[in-house]
Amino acid sequence: MPASPSAASVHAHVTPTYSMLFKPSQLFAAVLLHVLLLGVLLGGVQCTAKPPPPEVISAVLLNPEQLGQPPPAKAEPVKAEPPQPEPG
Repeated sequence: MPASPSAASVHAHVTPTYSMLFKPSQLFAAVLLHVLLLGVLLGGVQCTAKPPPPEVISAVLLNPEQLGQPPPAKAEPVKAEPPQPEPG
């Protein structure tokens, strides 16, 4: 029996590693598509309809005495009573 396997048999089962994971054409296409996507998103934001500004509502506060009506009665706050425990 051999004491250790030869160097050729050890390296024969190892998968080779690649320094470049992508081809240059794939990298160029990915960068180009990302630039196009960014352009479409920015263009869409620029072309969306802006909401109209809110309308300004002008009002005049009237004194009830000027209208000839009595002023409204002031409502007194109602105090809530705590719940009573049930006997039992």
